[in-house]
Amino acid sequence: MFLTLVNGEWQQAPIRSVGDVKDIIVAARGESGIITHMLIITSNGKYLVAKEFNVRKLLATNNALYGSKGDEDSYASKTSYT
Repeated sequence: MFLTLVNGEWQQAPIRSVGDVKDIIVAARGESGIITHMLIITSNGKYLVAKEFNVRKLLATNNALYGSKGDEDSYASKTSYT
C-alpha cells in the first residue's frame, strides 16, 4: 500500500509524478528487523510505503523478487513473487 500525505493526512491517492527523491526514511521495522514502513520524501510530497512486500517490490531491481518460505532454516527454499 502506498499512501500520500494530503493536507496533513495519509490517503490512498493516485501518484502522478513523484519528483526528485530527497530522502528515504525507515519508519518502522518488524520484530526480525525487516522494514515494514518506509517514508519517501520527494520534491512533490511525502509518500508512505506500508507492508514488507510493497517495500521489497519498490526497492527490487528488474530481477525476480524472492522471499523465504517457512522458518529461518529454510532460506535456501526461495519463492518468486513476480
